[in-house]
Amino acid sequence: MDEILLLSRDTLRDERDELARRGAPVAYRTWAGVTAPPVGSPATARWMADVLDMTFQLSFMEELERGGTRVVNTARAVQNCDKASIYFLWNRHLKGDIDMPPTIMTADARTAREFVAAHGLAVLKPIDGQGSEGISVLDARDARSLSRLGESPGTMFLQEVIPSTHEIRTIVVGEEVIAQYARYNPGGFHSLGAGAVLLPVDDGRVDLPADIGLDLGELALATRKLTGLDMLAVDTLIDAKQQPWLLEWNPFFAYGRTKELGYDIASHIAGFITAISK
Repeated sequence: MDEILLLSRDTLRDERDELARRGAPVAYRTWAGVTAPPVGSPATARWMADVLDMTFQLSFMEELERGGTRVVNTARAVQNCDKASIYFLWNRHLKGDIDMPPTIMTADARTAREFVAAHGLAVLKPIDGQGSEGISVLDARDARSLSRLGESPGTMFLQEVIPSTHEIRTIVVGEEVIAQYARYNPGGFHSLGAGAVLLPVDDGRVDLPADIGLDLGELALATRKLTGLDMLAVDTLIDAKQQPWLLEWNPFFAYGRTKELGYDIASHIAGFITAISK
């Protein structure tokens, strides 16, 4: 087996340790230690991006691909994962399978204010973003916050706020759904950074019907095929009527606390990487 490169912001230690345990030749690097042009091309590269330096990192991974490296996930597939691409792909291919909260993308402040006024509460998200960074909730009754719409250059991504206590994260590696759990926070956003806790889907606070869980698994597999990703997490909000709403899919998902729920995601990823590296 040729060398496997793990490249991140020092966030892939569990996968490094699991690959080493399996006897795989692993090189572990952070983006801070990367200098271009690259010297040589590893057989396989698994990477996690930093959204603040995404342009360079995508280009760097593309160059590794040109040199023959099998990249997980490929730069081309990752380009299907910003908020705009997710919306366009959902609208064209997945709209018949799941709803998405009413959405608008515009650089016009007046149009944005009209959208918030029509929906009461809306969430403003960066088109390129990770976790809950840069997200804010806009209330149609708050004239001050609405007046600031359009102050920053570029296109705004706005969605109606759907009341919910939790969302379901479904993780796919290769052609297999390897984990499905809830991120629960009745008082705010559902990322761990915003105070959410992880719960099994059969927890009483979640109580996800089995048929919906299966449907979300099928949706995640369809999304993998649609995007070309090797691995991804699909996040779906569940409202009070148990209706799922697609929020996003993420090629650079975190999973640090999922062992508490019985999932060994690092082991699944290491198994996938070693399989494609043979």
